[in-house]
Amino acid sequence: MFCTNCGKEIDNNAAICIHCGVATNNTTHSVNNSGMQHHDQPKCRKCGYIGEFKREKMFRTIDWAIGLATFWFGFGIIYFIIIAIIRYDEKNRKTICPHCGEVGSAMDVY
Repeated sequence: MFCTNCGKEIDNNAAICIHCGVATNNTTHSVNNSGMQHHDQPKCRKCGYIGEFKREKMFRTIDWAIGLATFWFGFGIIYFIIIAIIRYDEKNRKTICPHCGEVGSAMDVY
């Protein structure tokens, strides 16, 4: 493969040109300083599963318990609103491996 900026030959898996430092169109992997690669599909630290991970629910059981217990004091609705704002984006929820069920074990750098 050749760099689109300087025209010199570079490795087919290169994320950046080693000659001029410009990013390539190769978006599948990018190398960080430790020599490990960033991948599009996360990998489970426990079982090694590579693929899509489930995300925890917006309102967990403990959230319902806290919200309903504090509802009589007027804080329950505020608690539910805060949790909904924080966990609306799925990136703010923990990952769950569909293979082994491990919570928070997804890593995209390996």
